[in-house]
Amino acid sequence: MKDEDQDKVAFKLLENGLDFIVSALDHLSGSPTKRDLKYAVLHLSSGMELVLKERLQREHWSLVFDDPDNAQKETYETGDFTSVSFKACLKRLTGICGVKISDKHRNELLAFRNKRNRLEHFGILDSVEAITAAAARALSFLIDFISSELHPENLGPGDVATLKNIRQRLSEFEAFVVKRWKGIKKGLEHVKTAVVTCPSCTQDACVLDDGAMCRFCGYQRSAEEAASDYISGVLSEDYYRTVKHGGEWPLYSCPECECETLVDQGPSDSQFPHEQFICFACGEVWMEGQLASCTYCGQLYESEHGEGLICRECFVAQLKADD
Repeated sequence: MKDEDQDKVAFKLLENGLDFIVSALDHLSGSPTKRDLKYAVLHLSSGMELVLKERLQREHWSLVFDDPDNAQKETYETGDFTSVSFKACLKRLTGICGVKISDKHRNELLAFRNKRNRLEHFGILDSVEAITAAAARALSFLIDFISSELHPENLGPGDVATLKNIRQRLSEFEAFVVKRWKGIKKGLEHVKTAVVTCPSCTQDACVLDDGAMCRFCGYQRSAEEAASDYISGVLSEDYYRTVKHGGEWPLYSCPECECETLVDQGPSDSQFPHEQFICFACGEVWMEGQLASCTYCGQLYESEHGEGLICRECFVAQLKADD
């Protein structure tokens, strides 16, 4: 009897999640208004979270609780409890359930969740292009997640029909992304400054030139704002810790333009060097190993071997002091 009750709860969780996703797609269809975009973000975020929590409860119902140690079956069955946060949900999926989620997918899911938080708390809404592109990536991950983790062959006919509907409409979103790229690709090929992943739509179309402007979705911010958005929305949290948690925010003074807009993306995981330092003001880029930290002033400077010794300014100052 207990197993049947648990199946009913599990079914409702997934059913509600898929229904939220369909509602989000409805709001994004045609020519969405500002109100449509708002509910598209809210409903897709909710649907995404419920689908992920479905996998947690299949592992064990207590994992859906914010504090599993205080989980009670009675409150679980009535739904009268505080559920796990989105970040903790992702952590439990990988750490307890053994679900493989790449840094790229994790960052995309968190970026969309961040859209929902900014909308709910600050009323900040992105463009239809940004929301559509971000939604397409989140949905693409969810479809694969459902196929690999939720055994869709065992779902009821209603959920199967809903999933089919979502897959068909996802193809429309992906077609939109392809069409949009055809319109901007040629122009991006002639850009002379750095082009990075856009914090808003997660497409690699954000041009840095005295600020940031995404050719895909229209995202536009000052160099300082864009650098901060990029660090919090694009870089992996496994690489940096924010000042709030006692770590170092990877933002420095640029050795070229001297603006406090140089983002350190961290070292590469491969044996080949990558673009590690990017300035969001002047658009200059330095490969891994091309900049070093001065042992005297702590500022980054161009170094042939990337070894932190002393920058030119401090070297000159030391010579004058010795005189």
